[in-house]
This record gives sequence, C-alpha cells and structure tokens, in this order.
Amino acid sequence: GAMKAKLTIVFVLAFCAFLAAAVLAVATADATQVTSTYVVATDKSAETNPDLSGANLVWQEMNGNDWNVYYGDGLPGTVTAIAAPGDQILPRVSESDGHVLIVWEDRRNGNADIYGYDMTTGKELVICNDTAQQVAPRISGDWVVWQDKRNGNWDIYGATIDAEGYCNIVGRLKDM
Repeated sequence: GAMKAKLTIVFVLAFCAFLAAAVLAVATADATQVTSTYVVATDKSAETNPDLSGANLVWQEMNGNDWNVYYGDGLPGTVTAIAAPGDQILPRVSESDGHVLIVWEDRRNGNADIYGYDMTTGKELVICNDTAQQVAPRISGDWVVWQDKRNGNWDIYGATIDAEGYCNIVGRLKDM
C-alpha cells in the first residue's frame, strides 16, 4: 500500500528529473553560440529596415531630410549609397547566380512607386511608376512583387527583370 505509493512517487520524480536533464542536454547540444557580431551601419542618423541575401545587405538611412537606400557587399565590405530626391524606403535585395538586384519604394515623384537597381550592371530600374500608389516591394531572383492601388483597392502586381535589367510588368498576379 503505502510503501508502493512512496516508490511510485520516487520513480515519477526521478523520471521527471531524467527527462528535464535530457531536454537540457539536447537544447544545449543544438544551441549555436554567436561568437562575433559586426557593426554594419552606425551613424548619427537613423538606419532601419535591413534586408539580406547571401552577403548582400541593404537598408534605408536618413540623409538630411530624405531616406536613401544603402548597399553593402559583405561584412566588412564597401558601402554604396543609392540616392535620389525624395524618400527611398523599404529596400529588399536578392542575389541569384551572382546577379544582385535591389528594389525599394520610391517617393521622388510625389507618390509611392517601385524602383530598383541592378548592382551587376549599375543600372537604375523604373519597375512601376503608375500614378496610383505602389508600395511594399519584395524580390526573389528576378521576380518583383508589390501592392498596387491603381484599381482603387490594393492588388498584388508583379514584374520580372531580364538579364539586361529591363522590367517586364506581368500585371495583377491573380489574373495570370
């Protein structure tokens, strides 16, 4: 009776202690300790919205009264400013087969448009500058997508960028 209940409680407690030790051992064995950190961008102005593809890094930085896009090609590496009048915000970068493309939301024309830069060719790209708002670009390989309000409500539009850096607007993605 009582002795069997005490042994059962001791066994359950011992088993729980064993499980806790095993979980701790597995968690410790799988944990990766970060041994180095890098200062990528530090300035008196604000740096925000980083994005990374391989060793290619982009971010937006306040420069005077405008936000501009900056690109770094490694840690440590060189930094390139991609500046234009007005704000360039929400940059994204993609590297595919050594070809590096950057996209961002651009306000140089008074409304939000989607622009890009081909780091391989050094060419700026007008991806979409419709009179309505285009915001929140994303890029993967040579595909760019964004939110677009040209129809009075938000739709998702897309484009591809060919090897020469020319944009081919695909259109509203649900219509494809």
